[in-house]
Amino acid sequence: MSIIYDIKAWEIFRAVSKTGSLSIAASHCDVTVSTASRKLTLLEEAFGERLFVRESRPIVLTPAAVELLGYVDDLLQASQRLQSLMHENDAGDTGTIRFMLPSTIGEFSAALLSEYARFAPNVRFELQIPIDVEAFRNEGADVLLLTGEPNNSAGLIKIPRGTMYFLGLASPSWVERYGFVESPEQLPECSIMTMPWHPTGITTELTRAGETVPISKEQLTVCTNARAIKSAALDGYTLALDLPFFYCVEEILQGRLVPVLNGWHRQSQPNYVVCSAQSWKLSRCRKFAHWIAHRLEDQIAACGERLRKAGVFLE
Repeated sequence: MSIIYDIKAWEIFRAVSKTGSLSIAASHCDVTVSTASRKLTLLEEAFGERLFVRESRPIVLTPAAVELLGYVDDLLQASQRLQSLMHENDAGDTGTIRFMLPSTIGEFSAALLSEYARFAPNVRFELQIPIDVEAFRNEGADVLLLTGEPNNSAGLIKIPRGTMYFLGLASPSWVERYGFVESPEQLPECSIMTMPWHPTGITTELTRAGETVPISKEQLTVCTNARAIKSAALDGYTLALDLPFFYCVEEILQGRLVPVLNGWHRQSQPNYVVCSAQSWKLSRCRKFAHWIAHRLEDQIAACGERLRKAGVFLE
């Protein structure tokens, strides 16, 4: 999506113009300072000229930015009116959404659904964890969170929700015992745990800068529970070969898990919110699918910014 269609970017633009401070604007817009800065940079790149003089204190607008202000105010006011209308309609939605999601997101589901309840207080949820793509296809759920392309997209509505990056992670005690593994060829003869990610299966190769190296299945211990893999890695029992980056942000930033393999990683995958054609006919499912897609995309982007700022490689 082009940055010019990003309402959050324009909210940050307007907040900086009012406050003269990037950090205050970021706080008002509920984003990190690095995310706010990145979105402003993308706006400037889209317009082909500077919009702010960031070297000054307070930050001041360039003539080009001043010219945009009236249009931005109209855009944000229209957006607020549209959201109000949608939320009024949401409040009228009733019924249950059968929501199928992986365990990595299931741990955060209570907070997400509590947030959504402010918009649709009469909608209830039936959570199904972990995902079962075959059951979903047989109308076992209304909304599915999927990483990777489904084997057959016929009759499915897919909404993108960002990109999933995978990291090889180990505890400092594991690294002390086996050394800092810098390539797949150096993987020691010890426990290496992997997830059977739907729909692509276990990790059979690692990639870096266009180069691909196969991984021997004999080296791998397969586990269907990401929490169990992370726990084993934290305790120093295993190298976690392909944990999703957003699931381990705090442990990485705290130094409890260390990225290994020097940039070698499982191939990144697109994330989707998926609905069946039948469920898509239901207003409550359509609205929730769009909301959760944008909410998770923002969350993943924020996690990525935090790791990149800390110097962690993400493809």
